[in-house]
Amino acid sequence: MLILISPAKRMRSHVDFLDAKGKPPFLKQSKRLLEELKTKGLVEIQHLLHCNEGIAKEAMQQYQSMDIEYGKVPALLAFDGIQYTYMRPDLFSDEAFCYCEQHLYILSGFYGVLGSMDGVCPYRLELDNPFSASFCKNLYAYWKDDLYRYVAAKDYLLT
Repeated sequence: MLILISPAKRMRSHVDFLDAKGKPPFLKQSKRLLEELKTKGLVEIQHLLHCNEGIAKEAMQQYQSMDIEYGKVPALLAFDGIQYTYMRPDLFSDEAFCYCEQHLYILSGFYGVLGSMDGVCPYRLELDNPFSASFCKNLYAYWKDDLYRYVAAKDYLLT
C-alpha cells in the first residue's frame, strides 16, 4: 500500500533531530523549474502564487538563494500544514519513519514526487499555480505522467 499526500504552503527550513536520507527523484526537472522561477520578478511571483507582497518577496528570496542539491530537511518534517500538524511526524518512532520511508510519498508542484525522507529546501509552488514557461504551458503538462509512473512502480515493488 502506498500513501500519497499533498505538501503544505508553509515549510520549516531546519529540524534538529533527523537528517534527510536521500534526494528527490526528479531533481533535474526541479532545477529546470528553479532556473525559470529565478527569472521572474516580484509582481510575476505574486500573481503566480496568488499571494500578498510579503509572501512573494519571501518566495523570491527562496528561489534566488536555494541550493537545491543540498536539501537537508526530510520532506515529511519540512511541511507545516494542517495534515502534518495532525499526523505529528515529529513524534514518530523509528519504526514509523521506516514505514513512511517505504510507503509514504508527497506530490509536489516543485519537486514532483518526494519520498518522506528526501531532503528538501523551503519553496512555494503548487501544482495548480499558473506557472508557464517556454517548455510547458502549466505544471501538469510539465510533469506529464512521470509522477504517476514513478508512484505506480513503487506500488508494484511493494506488492
